Amino acid sequence: MIKALTIKEMAQLPYIERLGDLKTLSMFYDPADDQVILNSDHENYEIYNMLAASYLTADCDKRERLKTKIKSRFPEEIDLLEKVIQIRLKKELNNPERIKKQYKKEFKEPEERRCLYEHYNQGIL
Repeated sequence: MIKALTIKEMAQLPYIERLGDLKTLSMFYDPADDQVILNSDHENYEIYNMLAASYLTADCDKRERLKTKIKSRFPEEIDLLEKVIQIRLKKELNNPERIKKQYKKEFKEPEERRCLYEHYNQGIL
């Protein structure tokens, strides 16, 4: 998710002192809300908005192509967006509901499901 805030709105955030100069800040990640926050008062806001939206919704191959084309121009932003993707992937991979759904699809036989369920509850999976 991407959210745009003005400098005045960002100044109200409890962790604002860690972000540095708000006038030059283009974007940052808020892990509590799992959002990329864009500075809507930044002179290049539209470019950063397009970059974040394109990068976060792209598949791996498209991200690699984008990275090679624009990383020299936006190195900090690309690094941030890459970290956001990694954080979101870890959350998704560790989501117990996703794991249950995946294994329900893969193991349809009752014995396999029972065994898998026991392994899951024992912490083996």
